[in-house]
Amino acid sequence: MPMLRCALVVAAAQALTLLESARLRTGCEARAAFAAEVAAERPDNLRVAIAVAAEERPEDRLDATASRVDAGIDDICARASARASLEGMLGNAGGGSRAVARAVGAAMYGAAGLPDETGTDVSYFSGDSDGYYDPRNSFVDKVVERRRGIPLTMSLVYARACAAAGAPFDLINTPGHVLVRPADGDFAVDAFGGGAILDGFPAADLRGVPALSGLNFAARLLRNLRLIYERSEADETARLLGAAERMLLVADRDARFEAVPPAERVHCRAAVGLCLFKLQDEDRRDECRELLESAARDAGENGKHFRELLADKFFCASS
Repeated sequence: MPMLRCALVVAAAQALTLLESARLRTGCEARAAFAAEVAAERPDNLRVAIAVAAEERPEDRLDATASRVDAGIDDICARASARASLEGMLGNAGGGSRAVARAVGAAMYGAAGLPDETGTDVSYFSGDSDGYYDPRNSFVDKVVERRRGIPLTMSLVYARACAAAGAPFDLINTPGHVLVRPADGDFAVDAFGGGAILDGFPAADLRGVPALSGLNFAARLLRNLRLIYERSEADETARLLGAAERMLLVADRDARFEAVPPAERVHCRAAVGLCLFKLQDEDRRDECRELLESAARDAGENGKHFRELLADKFFCASS
């Protein structure tokens, strides 16, 4: 019995910690910045990504995360400029966006045929195939710090480094594997695959593919995180709640249902209700009830689980 009591006390303390974490996230500066950015006429991909990443440190200022990311991109840009100058001295200089792509690729991934940056502490980027579903791969500050990421975040860093070096690049909204394309070019770049430049047929096929930006970018980033948290063996209730709530903020601005389809909106509303129930958040009890009632209606004959939750004493306390 004493051990059982101890386990219950520990469980209660953990639940309280999760609830406090969830409340801190909901009210933090990063959440407000995210809401403001997705409400803008043209949401900026990097600012969206910084706000998402900053919520992992909800007690910190947003500009601390932004400064780390900016410093990392500035470092890439500075080394890319040095690489471009070196190519010029070796007689390999080209022009335009292709030259910038080659230089940024060399700075991020290293480059064959050019002297290595010996005597330095340079650490090159690479796609994180082994730890693909590590949530840190979706946080742009951690991508810059660890030099590891997924196609979406690696492409974002690569594109911003190219823009800082003088050539605007867009993320290409391809399913499964995001690529990068220059605004004025006829090629694509695989930032996850070591900065490989794709010429000819692959790039030509992508010319009509729309850029991945704004609400679509925000939704894709949050979708990655939501799926990771839903499948995690650890208790990620607070993080899952944050991902689902922010996805619904995107949905609120997505009048054409292009970024967040109807089924995903239903799923996220149910996820928020389930998370609030698991956290036993008394301050949001009425909201939790409404979300679970909606989920039960949407599920129809499969809504038994939601109806059972609605009969829980958590809701009886407010009757």
